[in-house]
Amino acid sequence: MADRYVYEPLRHEDSIRLVEVAGNADTAAPLSCRLVEARLSDEPRYSAISYTWEDQTPDQEIHVDGRVLLITKNCEAALRRFRPALEHEKAVLWIDQVCVSQSDAAVEERNHQVGIMGKTYAAAEIVLTWLHHSRLRIERYEECLYAATWLAGYAELAHIQDCEERDRKLIAWIEENNPLFLDEALDEFYWQTPWFNRLWCVQEVALSQRAVFVWEDVMIDPWALSEANDRTRQILKRLNKSETTAYRVTWTVIGLTKVYLEARGNLSWTPSLLVKLASKPEDNAFALHGLLTAAGVPLPAPDYSMPLAEIYWHYTVQIMKSGGLGLLEGLTGLEQLSSAPSWVANWNYAANYVKFKPAPQREFRYHYDVQFAENDRHLLVRGVSNDMVSQRARFRSLDLVDPARELTSLLDVPSLEDFWREAIETSIECSEALVLMWNLKALKSFVGLAQTTNKLTDPRKEEDAGSGREMFELLRTSRAIASETIDFPAFTRLISHIRGRSLIAPDHEVPLTGSTLDDQILALSTNPKHAAWQERIELQILRTVRAHPTSWAAFLVITLSFRYQTMFRTESGKLGLAPHSIAAGDSVFMCQGSWAPAIIRREGEHYRWVTSRAYIMDRMEYDIYPEDDDKLQYYTFV
Repeated sequence: MADRYVYEPLRHEDSIRLVEVAGNADTAAPLSCRLVEARLSDEPRYSAISYTWEDQTPDQEIHVDGRVLLITKNCEAALRRFRPALEHEKAVLWIDQVCVSQSDAAVEERNHQVGIMGKTYAAAEIVLTWLHHSRLRIERYEECLYAATWLAGYAELAHIQDCEERDRKLIAWIEENNPLFLDEALDEFYWQTPWFNRLWCVQEVALSQRAVFVWEDVMIDPWALSEANDRTRQILKRLNKSETTAYRVTWTVIGLTKVYLEARGNLSWTPSLLVKLASKPEDNAFALHGLLTAAGVPLPAPDYSMPLAEIYWHYTVQIMKSGGLGLLEGLTGLEQLSSAPSWVANWNYAANYVKFKPAPQREFRYHYDVQFAENDRHLLVRGVSNDMVSQRARFRSLDLVDPARELTSLLDVPSLEDFWREAIETSIECSEALVLMWNLKALKSFVGLAQTTNKLTDPRKEEDAGSGREMFELLRTSRAIASETIDFPAFTRLISHIRGRSLIAPDHEVPLTGSTLDDQILALSTNPKHAAWQERIELQILRTVRAHPTSWAAFLVITLSFRYQTMFRTESGKLGLAPHSIAAGDSVFMCQGSWAPAIIRREGEHYRWVTSRAYIMDRMEYDIYPEDDDKLQYYTFV
């Protein structure tokens, strides 16, 4: 057996290793490679590979300088895909598993290499994004291949120089080259590809000089795809046509990378940091190191030995000091780290509740005004508070991303009724159905609170044509779904209203496997083990809603709009919606620069930041904010 490969230390601060992969006409032949040291300052020519690890165990052998190195299946597949077919050729590549020592003794090197990883991808001639992966289900292969081929053809149209010809072909591609199964294929392609939900991929592509998505032999230019999508949106708007599902899923494929690319250098993208999670909690910060330093944020090299709360606090402070104050808008107050200040979010918790949008005709008139004190542990924010939470709904809505985890979290609630406690402990295998029925229960409590609130805005008032109307419509139609008598016409109006006003963003949609959910509903309805459920009104309503496509679609939209949240009433009689971290007695706070109020909590002489972006009817920026800036004062948050 060949000896195991042993890495030589790198000699310079800007050194990286490059792997030279020898060509081979036999695609099944073992990989034979050579590692060489190169300095970024010497501008070496190489291609960098972006891919996913998927928590795989390194068990695939490759030969490096005649010795054996173990790597994961995905890494081996990527190297094999980009190996030249001619034996006299070689590919000069950078890929983390091979070019950075993964041994336990190389922690210092790994920390340093992670710190310059953004520069490594930026210096590459091209970033090869390997989308294929080990978890792809065989029965979904043809769908994903078709979707990738469709996207590649769509992107190519963006290169047409003649504007009229390009626009004509883009619309034809969307409207004519669109078989019935395309929407499902595109959706499947996105959800079946882990790369699109991997945090590290953001800097790997956004900082690149040039990038390409590779799925089998299909190559997609992501920036051409983005350009085609932008142009199609403009054409559809000009022709007064609605956006197709194909358009929306294409936007999702581009995802946050486009947002980050457009915002590169000005930190306007920081509120989106919590959208994706890395497999290691520390990497939720470190995976963004390259983007942040490229935007001018002064950060030291990543240090995996630091406590997690310290990492998130340090990154938050440096981002805010560099102008990324919008980071405050991502705070939900859920799963807070006990040793971190209240204004530092737990970046390892994907509580990305859907945010209501401000009225489009309003413009922001203010800028954040913040200061730091007590060695950056205190945050001073200028703003005003003139209302407080007087009552919150009894229940909160659960999320569908990890239904079993959401249900288990309810067991810590002392007031949870015995029926639900037993149901969660004995029927957790039906977690999707249980979460949906719990959300019916939460909707009932929301509607009950709304019905006892006297100051609901009349949506017919012209001056309330913005977010207030959306909230009112959502509540009004929620009454239909939360009642025992299903009002199907109400759901038709709801879908038209919500889709038309873009209440939720398409990239927040959560896939529910129809067959799995239907099996769960059937089990709850017929299995003697679940006999207690068979007399419950929640199950009857869920069965009825599930059987009617329009009502089912509306129910999912409502569930997504309310996830992670609860409803509350303020002391002034206004109705609000916010993450369930709020409590009666909390204050409504509008900080300078925000369009939506936050909820804060008094703690001695200071305050704790509970959550950002609460939605309160008629209490948004332009309703709360004083005309005279002199009435603002600094609040100290710990």
